[in-house]
Amino acid sequence: MNIQKKLVPHIIAIVALIIINAIYFYPAFTGKTLEQDDIKLGVAKSKEIRDYRDATGEEPLWTNSMFSGMPTFLLNIHHNGNIFEHIEPVIKLWQPAQIGVILFLMLGFYFLLSSYNINPWVSVIGAVAFAFSAFFIISFDAGHNAKIRAAGYIAPMLMGILLTFRKKYLLGLAFTALFAGLAVSASHIQITYYSVIIAVIIAIVELISAIKTSTINDYLKSIGVLAIAAVLAIGPNVSKLWTTYEYSKETIRGGGSGLKAENEGNNGGLDKDYAMSWSYGITETLNLLVPDIMGGGSTQNYEGTQTHDQLFRNIKSNLAQQGYPAKTAEDQANRQIASLFYWGDQSMVNGGYYLGASIFFLFVLGCFLIRDKRRTWIVASIVIAVFMSWGSNLSFFNDILFEYLPLYNKFRVPSMTLTIVFVLMPLMGMFALDYVIRNYKDQKDFIQKSLLTSFYISGGLFLVIALIGPALFEFSGPNDARLGQNPQLVDLLIEDRKALARSSAFRSFAFAGLMFGAIFLFIRGSIKQVMLLGAISLIVVADLWSFDKQHLNSDDFVTERTYNASFNESTADKSILKDQGYYRVFNLQNPFNDALTSYYHHSIGGYHGAKMQRYQELYENVLFNEQNAIIQHLQKSQGQNIEQAFAQTPVLNMLNGKYLIYNEQAPAIQNPNVDGAAWFVQTVEKKTSAKEVIESLKTINTAKTAVVNKDFADYVSKTNFSGQGTITLASHKPREMVYETSSDGAQFAVFSEIYYRGKEKDWQAYIDNEPVDHIRVNYVLRGMNIPAGKHTIRFEFKPKAYFAGETISMISSIILGLVFIAALVLYFRKNKADA
Repeated sequence: MNIQKKLVPHIIAIVALIIINAIYFYPAFTGKTLEQDDIKLGVAKSKEIRDYRDATGEEPLWTNSMFSGMPTFLLNIHHNGNIFEHIEPVIKLWQPAQIGVILFLMLGFYFLLSSYNINPWVSVIGAVAFAFSAFFIISFDAGHNAKIRAAGYIAPMLMGILLTFRKKYLLGLAFTALFAGLAVSASHIQITYYSVIIAVIIAIVELISAIKTSTINDYLKSIGVLAIAAVLAIGPNVSKLWTTYEYSKETIRGGGSGLKAENEGNNGGLDKDYAMSWSYGITETLNLLVPDIMGGGSTQNYEGTQTHDQLFRNIKSNLAQQGYPAKTAEDQANRQIASLFYWGDQSMVNGGYYLGASIFFLFVLGCFLIRDKRRTWIVASIVIAVFMSWGSNLSFFNDILFEYLPLYNKFRVPSMTLTIVFVLMPLMGMFALDYVIRNYKDQKDFIQKSLLTSFYISGGLFLVIALIGPALFEFSGPNDARLGQNPQLVDLLIEDRKALARSSAFRSFAFAGLMFGAIFLFIRGSIKQVMLLGAISLIVVADLWSFDKQHLNSDDFVTERTYNASFNESTADKSILKDQGYYRVFNLQNPFNDALTSYYHHSIGGYHGAKMQRYQELYENVLFNEQNAIIQHLQKSQGQNIEQAFAQTPVLNMLNGKYLIYNEQAPAIQNPNVDGAAWFVQTVEKKTSAKEVIESLKTINTAKTAVVNKDFADYVSKTNFSGQGTITLASHKPREMVYETSSDGAQFAVFSEIYYRGKEKDWQAYIDNEPVDHIRVNYVLRGMNIPAGKHTIRFEFKPKAYFAGETISMISSIILGLVFIAALVLYFRKNKADA
């Protein structure tokens, strides 16, 4: 009976969270789908992978759908031996349109608060405040679901860690292992990395406390339990982590090779300037509290501002003249106007990461009321997270982290470290609210004094911004250059930004004031606890949802028919698909930010944050120039004399770029000089550096000449060949390529497939089923010595990291399951015995 009484409030609270989620995302229950850009791109670039898996029941492990070929390790891959991958679908799909990820944010945070025996309704408020902070809503609208899932595991993972330090070792072990493992499995290591930072800070604070209280043995026991939990969490993820690690060595995130290694040295991570892209501005941090202080973002609507109507008419008219449909022109005009209003340092934002003025007020209150270890690690974590988010704007601090903090140089977008803030500010706020409810009778004077001080600080900050903000900030930014020919319009824009900031600051002041007023009335005895919780619930929802709805509302949901229309065959697609051969397609319109081409074709371009370093270098140094030359020719000739557009396109030719998309609504352009799937060359040139190889590719005839660097020079026994004979592609699958050759003498063959070494030559080559070596030629392709006569050549992708990793993952999953069950059984037995 006691257990039932304890469970009922939690069941009611969880049902309330489900209802809240359903209300916000009501269109998802009417058969509509959220049109998330990144999810659509993910569907497009993984179509070949899913088709192969459905047809064969096997993992393809390699795809030709992007960048002329790449491993699927960071695209779409199933690790069937990983128990967490069988748990995750429940979390992702138990509500329509993926909205379950937002619900899980709430549930995870609710569990964390409940582990401190906090009032269930306070936990509900905290869960709503956490899940509906603008960062998650904006991210969800964009389709960053993996990021949200990983963030959703932070709170319950912290619950496990904190339970462990509170000597609840069995529960701590079970929950830390479970949620840390799920966090890693979510495939957004960057977010999980930030949760580890919180855990380290907690461990440091606990160590200091243990030393002071002479409880070092208990501390060491807790660390031991957490170490076991970490091993149990990582074990099932070995295949995922191992393949990612091996692949990272050849990507822009792992240092790669080639020109980067020669020119800059291999630091084992991203280029620093690239890594520090999307550094949060120091002033911009205020938009966590004042949502439009930086002018908002590209998904907001600015109807009614001085500049809106004039700019809207001009932009819409220009787009209509370019042939855009009226609705598309209107949407694009609004988006362009919105991007102009943003005056921060980042190149693009969808909106401010507003976490709520009402929540900030509670956080400040918590800093006065909560005087134990929680305040220390929460405040320390928040300060460090904010410093890290500033990236290049606080270079002396972040340069040190970039050079010396393990793995930190693998990540870009420093602003993402604010995830720590989005977790911990609401957490401290709910600690404060619960403290007020529990202690308002015994500590009335202390709480009232803290309440007033908190309002002076938070409310005062908002009033300063509202009243004298226009004098403190310039309100001009890099986007203003786009209106450089119209200084009067720039002046109007700046005035609108000032007005937005002022009204936004008054708005924040109002919500902080409402929160202060509700708690003040409760302390004075004017309202009961149920009225207080009801009032605070309404304040938090009104505060957050009124801003969230500007970024994600019912208009963002579309019918399934409309959603699927994004993947309809264009005129260009239809013209290409008539060809049943093996070839690649190059979309000339921003090819390295394009994934839709991959839905129907093997694409030379693509969209991914971890493309191969060498392929990126090839594009930047040669293929980009070829792309521009083709576009310029087509523009000048108005589509005439197509052959001349390919007068000097050696890289496009060697990549088997047979078709080019210049206009989606017109037939594709065919490349008459394409080299095909494989060919024999007459000459092999040996170069001493990656730069020489790249430079050679600008001028050589790739159909007759191949270029190798010094690393592979010994493989080429001679440099001149007849080039006579035939080599044809007999069959192709994502992880297997088979060729037939015939020649009177020994030849050197070039294959239009990406050379990828991996752990131990993951692409294995065979001639007549006998293992042979192959080398890298033309900077990114495969080359091979072919003996005289008729032969069958086979390439097979067999990454050891995947196959051996799967075995380890399966064994580890079994061990984890047994330990998890045993820990829970022992915990409940112990509790029953104690009772």
